[in-house]
Amino acid sequence: MSKRTIEVETDVYAAIWADRKAGEDSEDEILARKYGVQRNKPLPVAASDRIGWADPRHGVELKEGQQIFRTYKRREYRAIATGGYLVRTDNDVKYNSLNQLSRSIHDNVENAWNNWYVALKDGQRQLITGLRK
Repeated sequence: MSKRTIEVETDVYAAIWADRKAGEDSEDEILARKYGVQRNKPLPVAASDRIGWADPRHGVELKEGQQIFRTYKRREYRAIATGGYLVRTDNDVKYNSLNQLSRSIHDNVENAWNNWYVALKDGQRQLITGLRK
């Protein structure tokens, strides 16, 4: 929908905001209610359906709270996809990319996509590279 600018005096603007109801965050929402304009509000997205981390270049999306894991020198490392980051569970540090996450564990050059796993619903694990499109 396109928007238009309207000019009102300060007292009218104050009256609009004084008529505001809970959940109305703009003049548009207040006036739409006042004048009976119906809007299709998006349904809230369940936390389990939200994207926790995404790599648009490779078309990979992990759900909010989804864990990935790997083993390096017999030590297991885990990270959780949350808020657009991969967060290591052992130190709570946020990483933007899978490669940054791997570099936080060691300095060796590697293809991180071939070393991190995601747990599947049936209990099996899959290399994250298998999620790439």
